[in-house]
Amino acid sequence: MDKIKKAIVTGATGFLGGALVEELLDNEYEVVKLNVSKLEYDDIYHDSDVLFHFAWAGVTDDYSISWDKQLENIRYSCELMEWAAGLGIKKFVYPGSIMEYEHGKAYYHGIHPLPARHYYHVAKHSARHLLRVHADQNNIAFFPLTISNVYGYRENCKGMLNRMINKTINRMINNEKSSFTAAEQKYDFIYINDAVRAIRLVAEQGKPYKEYYIGNRNQHQLKEFLFEAERILKPKHPLGIGEIEYEGVSLDYSEFDTNSLYEDFGFEPQISFAEGVAITAEKMMSAKKEHAF
Repeated sequence: MDKIKKAIVTGATGFLGGALVEELLDNEYEVVKLNVSKLEYDDIYHDSDVLFHFAWAGVTDDYSISWDKQLENIRYSCELMEWAAGLGIKKFVYPGSIMEYEHGKAYYHGIHPLPARHYYHVAKHSARHLLRVHADQNNIAFFPLTISNVYGYRENCKGMLNRMINKTINRMINNEKSSFTAAEQKYDFIYINDAVRAIRLVAEQGKPYKEYYIGNRNQHQLKEFLFEAERILKPKHPLGIGEIEYEGVSLDYSEFDTNSLYEDFGFEPQISFAEGVAITAEKMMSAKKEHAF
């Protein structure tokens, strides 16, 4: 295990980036937050051991369907790696998305037309491969991640409710109706605290260039997760499963090494899905009472 003292985090106010900052501070890191549009060789960044690049415009908002904004994300990512090399930083952690694989499967199966949200999927995939080459050119150890579906509550976090389980929990506790497909496709959900703990372990103990899947070893049909949330929260309205036609592609997860965290670090999630749903719902209701959510 490498002794890491100081970390730079981009996207430090976002859903995952903000939680990662807390995880690092709890583990005695010095953390510096960085705005990718203002790359300066300030003394505050010197002697940093690792850079976590979590800034990305257009994950869930309108920019996700903007091809020019997504190209800008790629350019910022490559410039950031060059900047990190100039500071002598030796580790660069990049969080890719499971959505990259959704696009690949849709593309090669001839799905037509592809929705505009695939601009985001393609950009994340392109950045991953460009950064892999760029890491070799800049002598930086590259740690690419594939993030599954992360859920949980973070106060005043833009885009939090755009995440499927968060949105579903919020609708359930507000007695709002939801509609789903038949929900037979496989899914994986990991609570945010477990996700950022896994990410920290990759930076500390991971093998450079190895693809680490941030999720669980086993996946289940989406409807199993929805029924579990319904059992815990007992919403007023039925789930509405089967009310929407499914037009996407289903991932079978065989293309991911879902055991890498467990084999390399002995990682196990500490929060079960049922516990995570209950915690998230409790925090949402508490925030609602305080008019902060």
